Amino acid sequence: MIKGQYPEEIKGKHQFNKDKQPDDDTVLVSLAPCSNTIISPLPEPESNIPRSAKGSNEDNLEEQYRILAETLADGVLTIDPLGKITYVNPSFEQLTGRTKEEIVNSLFREYLTDDSVYLFQQTTIDVRTRNKIIKNVELEILNAKDTVVPIEVNFAPLKQDDIFRGVVCTIRDISDHKHIEGELKKSEKLKTEFMNIAAHELKSPVTPIKGYLDLIIHDEATSEQVKKWAKISLRNAERLLLLVNDILDVARLDSDTMRFDIEKVDPMELLTEIAEDMRPAVEDKHLELCLDLPQELPPIMGDRHRLSQVLKNLMVNAIKFTDEGHIAIKVREDGKYLLIEVEDTGIGISTNDQQKIFTKFYQAYTADDRRHEGTGLGLFICKQIIEKHNGKIWVKSTLRKGSTFSLELPHL
Repeated sequence: MIKGQYPEEIKGKHQFNKDKQPDDDTVLVSLAPCSNTIISPLPEPESNIPRSAKGSNEDNLEEQYRILAETLADGVLTIDPLGKITYVNPSFEQLTGRTKEEIVNSLFREYLTDDSVYLFQQTTIDVRTRNKIIKNVELEILNAKDTVVPIEVNFAPLKQDDIFRGVVCTIRDISDHKHIEGELKKSEKLKTEFMNIAAHELKSPVTPIKGYLDLIIHDEATSEQVKKWAKISLRNAERLLLLVNDILDVARLDSDTMRFDIEKVDPMELLTEIAEDMRPAVEDKHLELCLDLPQELPPIMGDRHRLSQVLKNLMVNAIKFTDEGHIAIKVREDGKYLLIEVEDTGIGISTNDQQKIFTKFYQAYTADDRRHEGTGLGLFICKQIIEKHNGKIWVKSTLRKGSTFSLELPHL
């Protein structure tokens, strides 16, 4: 819609000066922002064009815009400053199940649900005071059968000679979108519930199996061959238990039911404990464990158990994919944050994989001959836990040279 250009229903009500040509700044709104239609401003008038020719051009353009509004798939309506509808196109008639004669001169809020009236009025006020287009406002409208129809509305100010004359709205029926969105939420909820139930059912038998295998291994009467078989079984039972725990964590994170016991945590104490816990695994692979920890660090607020889970996961991955060199834990203060780094000299991660490794079930090392098993859930869980602590996690890596996983957490 361009200054001075109104649908036929409004034209008689608001006359304009056809001798005054609009400039680029007077473009107020496209009639179809929802449908990605772009309406360009009128061209600058040529000084040698006769005045009658200019008026004829304006009439032609006005007719073109009127036809455009009438043929749009999205609803178009104009509302005066008091909220009264002054024009509707056929698509809006179809959306409401009412005729143009029934709609014009009625108040737009009469067709909205009670919950939508306030948002509509507030948006209209914002459009008028801020003099700008406001897009993608979700409202609900009642059609002639009193059925609620979800709609998405774009609002734009309608002006004449810098005087506010009302609002132009483009309206899209988003019923199908809302239906699909609802079905996806149901599907996600069912999937989460299934994962939760399945994980709990798997965990119940695995725990006693693991306990009895441990007894067999430490029983002096057990033969060496049986102990060997029991150790293999125990190792696989522990892997299954880790998988079950990961699935449970993912289900809790997806449903936002994971519990966080927030307390003041001493980062030096936490990192020292993790280093000591992981030292035997590092030394078993004949790697060097390097610590770069300052004498004093400010405390952080967080769940000690969950933060330990994240750091141990990063350490386990570093050990798993490093055959020579070192594993390092570094920490330093960086403004309002603590920057914690877990560095290795392992096989590294490709640039393509670095963009994906924090997504659910993604595994960077998927070659047929890969030696390292995994669920593809660990780093996804790490990312979610760190974000719950208002922090960030990222990786920098070079193939065959190593990787550095960095955590940024706010400190007190």
